[in-house]
Amino acid sequence: MTSADVPAVITLAPGGKGAAMPPTFDGYNMIDALKKLEEEGAACVGLNCARGPRTMIPLIRELRPHIKVRLLFRWSHIMLYRILDKK
Repeated sequence: MTSADVPAVITLAPGGKGAAMPPTFDGYNMIDALKKLEEEGAACVGLNCARGPRTMIPLIRELRPHIKVRLLFRWSHIMLYRILDKK
């Protein structure tokens, strides 16, 4: 990721419905997957539009303590972004 000398911004789609912290659609633990991307040099990681804001915001809050880089989530087809920084 770092060899291109541009920041990598990567989002993953949360899988299973109703899970407190769902796995990725590939079946990987979401926290572990995002941490691995962070370790490999991603400047920003997060979740994408598989869910709406009501179900994604709690997931982002749960992810925040585990992720050191900027955390991003995106939903809907209008590409609405919001970045939550550490407090």
